[in-house]
Amino acid sequence: MTFTLTAVSSIGIAFMLSDTQDLLRTGEEEFSKRIQKFINIHRNSFLVLSAALHGPEEWSVMFRIQKRFLGSNLRVIPVHNPAETVKLMLTMAKVSSLAYT
Repeated sequence: MTFTLTAVSSIGIAFMLSDTQDLLRTGEEEFSKRIQKFINIHRNSFLVLSAALHGPEEWSVMFRIQKRFLGSNLRVIPVHNPAETVKLMLTMAKVSSLAYT
């Protein structure tokens, strides 16, 4: 399941949360269209890919996404569990908001 979560607009960061296995089932072409729309809307875009274990197949997917969107404002970040996801999002929001204070 893919969720798009946008942080406070004054900070200007957005997170797209996706399970790597769902991405593999959906197909990369459809997912790439969603990513392109996402990065066109948000200036600081983070794709957070979740998997219990990032094996060769998951790393291959991440590499292909990074390669396809190289030079864009998309950053791909692997996570393993919901707690790690929340910690990452809070850290990124704090760091980004410090730049504006």
